[in-house]
Amino acid sequence: MLLLPLQIYAQQHKVEGFTQKVFSSDFSEADKSIWPLKNSQYYFFFIQDGKYILECKRDDDKRAYLIPKGSPSIESFLLEANVTIGRGGLGSVGLAFDVQSGLTNGYLFEINANRQFRVSRLLGAGAYEYLTAD
Repeated sequence: MLLLPLQIYAQQHKVEGFTQKVFSSDFSEADKSIWPLKNSQYYFFFIQDGKYILECKRDDDKRAYLIPKGSPSIESFLLEANVTIGRGGLGSVGLAFDVQSGLTNGYLFEINANRQFRVSRLLGAGAYEYLTAD
């Protein structure tokens, strides 16, 4: 998986449209302190050439939640992200939102290379339930 620039826009109360940018990442050198970086037998996450490159090497669990440090807590927002799925289109990517600390609650929007998607709810302790079909 490959994530390209990520931006989140929020809105002022009762104002139409999202005009205030509250978080943005172009995956530059400065963003290496914000996003988790890891190289282990299970996961490979790094920033290179303005891209956040992710690879889960485990066959039994291919979920990794990458929450940026200092991300804002907002109620109404517009999320924009560009993603590329590599390896012949076998992967998928998800965008987590409304996630509580410790991953005890929140939602996950997942999409694969075939443009199939699903929405899941995080239940804590690595558990989740599908809100749409599998």
